[in-house]
Amino acid sequence: PPLRYEGNVRALDCLRELFESEDMKQAICTEYGEEIYEWAGNYWAQKTWRPYMPASALTAFYSAYSAACARSLADGQSSEGTKEDVRKSTYFNDGITKEILDYLQAARIEIKNVGAESNTVVLDKCDDESLFMESPKWFKDDKGEGKLFQSQAGKLALDFHAVGDGKLKISLKGPWAKDSQGKPVPIKVDFRKIVLNENGNTIIANDDVTTVDTSKPVLLERDCSDGMQYSLYLEWFPYIYSPDEFCNLYRALRTNFVDFFKFWRQIGTKEEFVCDYESCKRAPVSEYPRLLKVFYKKHTGRELDLDHPKDFNEKIQWLKLYDSTPLKTQLADKYLARDWIENRIGKGYVVPLLGVWNSFSDIDFSKLPNRFVLKCTHGSGWNLIVTDKNELDIEAEKKKFDRWMSINFAFTFGLELHYKKIFPRIIAEEYLESSNGIIDYRFFCFNGNPMQVWVDIYSGTSKHLRSIYDMNWNKIPMRCTWPDGGELLDNKPVNFEEMNRISKILSKDFMFVRVDFFEINQKIYVGELTFTPMSGVGKFIPREWDRKLGDMLRINILDYHIIEGI
Repeated sequence: PPLRYEGNVRALDCLRELFESEDMKQAICTEYGEEIYEWAGNYWAQKTWRPYMPASALTAFYSAYSAACARSLADGQSSEGTKEDVRKSTYFNDGITKEILDYLQAARIEIKNVGAESNTVVLDKCDDESLFMESPKWFKDDKGEGKLFQSQAGKLALDFHAVGDGKLKISLKGPWAKDSQGKPVPIKVDFRKIVLNENGNTIIANDDVTTVDTSKPVLLERDCSDGMQYSLYLEWFPYIYSPDEFCNLYRALRTNFVDFFKFWRQIGTKEEFVCDYESCKRAPVSEYPRLLKVFYKKHTGRELDLDHPKDFNEKIQWLKLYDSTPLKTQLADKYLARDWIENRIGKGYVVPLLGVWNSFSDIDFSKLPNRFVLKCTHGSGWNLIVTDKNELDIEAEKKKFDRWMSINFAFTFGLELHYKKIFPRIIAEEYLESSNGIIDYRFFCFNGNPMQVWVDIYSGTSKHLRSIYDMNWNKIPMRCTWPDGGELLDNKPVNFEEMNRISKILSKDFMFVRVDFFEINQKIYVGELTFTPMSGVGKFIPREWDRKLGDMLRINILDYHIIEGI
């Protein structure tokens, strides 16, 4: 990118002078060859350095130069000054250098909801799978609990919500480090974009470059209330130091970084932090309860009691472990579920099927109509709505579907184990259209009895709305995860009674299932059967409704063992 920082110019000027010196040219040509020297010169002239490259280049060139000095020393031709250069060069000749340079790209984000002791914030979504997160003891007091995040990705999107009324405090800093004496080492970061949304409204948007370090952060403060939704988007560059600044910083870090970086790598393996895809996929079955407790605490801020579950979300976690039966696996499969539904309630209630394939490459698009929907059968949300086949970018969609087909959905978000044994396929269904948008009517069925209807529109988008009704179509004063739909979702479906009848038939074999319907031109379609809605971490407002739905769900916990949908 174009040079934007004064630090870049200082660093590059110093490096260019060093690079163009005869000693450096000879050292590089001796160590790497003339072609590398010419390539580096051309690369430099084009100014295509990544933002942190001057520091990286400094260490690379210094290593080449010191290597030549080392050979001179071996030949007995070195002065005391050259010996000093060789001694200093040991800083740059091991694998710790790359780890330090990587660490200098990190940014640290501290978020705290200050008010009462029970106040906290709960992470809902993050786009960085390598994100480090913890709730350190020093960040919790009688004013609330804080969360600490650290990322090396250069950009980060966090969705979170407040638990309890208070003041939201967000601190943006450089990464934490200390030297061999235990003193903090201030590492600088250049934030170039800071955007904070509150309940969908942008309240902070800053595109100016802002330099921070560990002791001089950017502070964002807002009054917040229980359940308030926030989205934080950040972009940053590592700060570009002058060569002298960088060398001083490097030496301070290098003296303590071996032990410090071991801690940094290992802390992510602590029980309280890890519940990502790879950890869940590799874990033995005996570890599933522990991982679910980690997952539940991360997304709700509360401890999970699997022995005595009371809330709805808690009981969904229990059902994941101890009721992921083969029948649930069959019905979570978007292809196999179709026959089971038709055998129970008759034909004409599922969306017409256009084709089924084992891979994206097998699809013959010439045989499909202009409008259709593609779905992976082994997950949720892995869909493609095609409204004009001529506009379809087949190569781009192939990459997306190939990635989806390689993932075991059971491990993506909280061990939904009934997905574990599904054979991945792709199906095409007829395109359904409604002038007002397709509305989902989701019947929550407890022990074979429909008890509530959750009405959703714009599912899978940031515009998602939801209203909740009892079986007499009285609106229930509660929200869960998404904003209320208001008048848009007030109308009772024409075929409500038929939906209710079908829900009872399809749910009678299960402790809990959500039966989803569409109504298109007054015709009913069964969309799917969902056994673990929101993976059991839905955000109920008021929270008491989590317990009320839990009271509706009766489970027998006296005799159970982990079931994996086998």
